[in-house]
Amino acid sequence: MEKFFGNWAFQIHDIDGDGHNEIVLIRDFKLQILEGSTGKLRHWVWMPAAEPAKGSKAPYELENGDAVAFLNLSGSKDRREILIKDRYRNFWIYNNSLELLWKGQGQTGHFPYPLDIDGDGRDEFMLGYALWDHSGRQLWSHDDELQDHTDAAIVGNFSGDPEAEPRGYAAGSDEGLLIFDRRGQILKHIRVGHAQNASIAKYRPDLPGLQYMLINFWKSPGIVTLFDFDGNILAQEEPTHAGSPLLPVNWRGDGQEFALLSANPSEGGMLDGHLRRVVIFPEDGHPEMCMHAMDLTGDARDEVIFWDQQSVWIYTQDRPFTGERIYAPVRNPHYNESNYRANVSLPAWREHPPKS
Repeated sequence: MEKFFGNWAFQIHDIDGDGHNEIVLIRDFKLQILEGSTGKLRHWVWMPAAEPAKGSKAPYELENGDAVAFLNLSGSKDRREILIKDRYRNFWIYNNSLELLWKGQGQTGHFPYPLDIDGDGRDEFMLGYALWDHSGRQLWSHDDELQDHTDAAIVGNFSGDPEAEPRGYAAGSDEGLLIFDRRGQILKHIRVGHAQNASIAKYRPDLPGLQYMLINFWKSPGIVTLFDFDGNILAQEEPTHAGSPLLPVNWRGDGQEFALLSANPSEGGMLDGHLRRVVIFPEDGHPEMCMHAMDLTGDARDEVIFWDQQSVWIYTQDRPFTGERIYAPVRNPHYNESNYRANVSLPAWREHPPKS
């Protein structure tokens, strides 16, 4: 098995719209598109040259090719443009024929968050502490004034008011949590330690809008803070002394989500919106290396998947859902997967059982 550094340098996506997935990856100093079903090479270009940071001890191959993400910058019905980046400074935009469209530079952080903010059918995207449009114009930036990089970025209107403007949220490492308005003004700057991973979901049904959950890592690992959409602290606990992606889990289907902390039977489980451990996994020998949550059975509720190199275990509910409608939140697309992405779960409901 090849070793990966930091983020994923590949994604799976139907990049050409033919109904079949391709694999887009960075390997051997090349940006490549492979046929998904066979692994056959379709297209490739050399990676652009990127200068290592001044004083950096990291080898070049660990600097360049840090992440791959898909954006809609052309106004097509799907995200077909490709963003690649080095670790912290440079990024490049390609079309799905691997032609370079434009490039940018800044304190990029780890992974972009795309959203059509102005309604023109094309994505803007937050990368680091900056917002860019489809043409390569930087709309605003705080890259030069903030000292540590963005670990997880989110853009959206999470207030519950459909008329409210979208905001940007940055888990800014030692900078803590920053909230920006649409024009880039800093609305809140809350220092809670080294803000690493974040998710936003309906963790508290008794409150308006969605809630933002954040976990610390370096220097203060394991501290979890829950905020409302305005950046007010609702709860803070330290359930364990480790990091977590805090994956939202639609476990019950009733409109309240839990956050998946880890697979560990004693220190993991799921947290509710008061940061209480409300679901514990049994000591049955299941793997603890990797985890994910998604609907596998089709009833809108999530299953929880744990795996390592030897086995995959799947947990589901012990009873069927009984109700006339079931919570079916909309999540980040699977083609923009990342160790560092902010996990977003937007409210949605559907009839149960669904009409044929």
